[in-house]
Amino acid sequence: MRNIILVVAKSNNNIIGNNNKLLWEIKDDLKWFKELTLNKTIVMGRKTYESIGKALPNRKNIVLSTDLNFKPNDVILYENIERLLLENNEDLYIIGGGQIYREFLNYSNKMFITEVDTNIEGDTMFPIINEDFWFKILIKEINKNSNNEYNCKIYNYIKKTNINMKELKNIIKLYPNDYDLGSFIRNKYNYETHIFYCYIKQYPNNYDLGSFIRKLF
Repeated sequence: MRNIILVVAKSNNNIIGNNNKLLWEIKDDLKWFKELTLNKTIVMGRKTYESIGKALPNRKNIVLSTDLNFKPNDVILYENIERLLLENNEDLYIIGGGQIYREFLNYSNKMFITEVDTNIEGDTMFPIINEDFWFKILIKEINKNSNNEYNCKIYNYIKKTNINMKELKNIIKLYPNDYDLGSFIRNKYNYETHIFYCYIKQYPNNYDLGSFIRKLF
């Protein structure tokens, strides 16, 4: 199954940028973003590409733009989402900006959202999401220091409709012991395209993995 993954850093009041520029310097989040997207396919709008100034290295760079005069030679250009999705079957990491996030939100099944602990003014917002339709799991915390302007928390969101709930509930009933449940989950779903893969890596101990899955569902 192909994943469409929104990746964003946003403030407490949902601001992601101003005048086509980032509003903070958080080096640990940038490092994490690089590790997440390296050797993957990233998708962005023209303004995001122009703010970066070049294609990001060691990634397949796709830019959405309807500007016929926009013709950079270091990215793949598309004029609409439909053709982009039809011609690219791999996982897509959507990295901005605001309009691109809004257009891909209904297609997405995962999100990685860095919540930056500040309220700030800006002209670009991340779309409001209904958290009732998503599982939200804290995966990383970043503390304010000389490298990071603000405290941050990175959350992984997984769309609830992506999981066969009937199958999962039967598995949980079948394995009342957390260790056995964790062992089963690890053996069955330990491949990169499955939504449980990040939790399998996050919880190397079968008991902790099983306990987490049981509480989550």
